[in-house]
Amino acid sequence: MTLETALLIALNNVHPLLLREEAAQMDANCLLPRPVTLTEARAALRQLEAGWLALAVTGESGQTLWKITARGRASLAERRAGL
Repeated sequence: MTLETALLIALNNVHPLLLREEAAQMDANCLLPRPVTLTEARAALRQLEAGWLALAVTGESGQTLWKITARGRASLAERRAGL
C-alpha cells in the first residue's frame, strides 16, 4: 500500500469531517509497513491536493485540516478494486 492510499483511507474514514495532519499521519502509519514522518505525510497530502483528491482547510487556530474530495473517494474505490 502506498502512503497516498493510506492517507486517502484515513481521510475517508472520517468523511465528511476534517482531519488534522498529525492524525492523518498516525492513521496512515497503522496501515503501512514502515512508519512515515509528518514531513512525508504533509508532502503526500499536498500531492493529493494537487490532484484534487484531498482539500486543505485552515482551521480557526491556524492548523491545517484535510478532507477527502469526491474525486478522492472515487480514486480510493478504484485503488481498492485494484484498477
